[in-house]
Amino acid sequence: MGLMDQFKTQQQSQLVDRVRAVKGMAQGNPSALMQTLMQTNPRFAQFVAQNQGKTPEQAFREHGLDYSQIAGLL
Repeated sequence: MGLMDQFKTQQQSQLVDRVRAVKGMAQGNPSALMQTLMQTNPRFAQFVAQNQGKTPEQAFREHGLDYSQIAGLL
């Protein structure tokens, strides 16, 4: 398998993962999106690991964000 074929296979795999995550969200399963993001984005996985067990307010405050402002957008 050539380098270009490997790249195409990787891209297709990521697309399939993202489609599954969106379907999960549509079916009421937001954890599917979280799992996909953690598998495909090491920085997101690290962020989740660092903030496990914290309230959203604590996690936002530690990153210099105002939870009340962002919560108003949701």
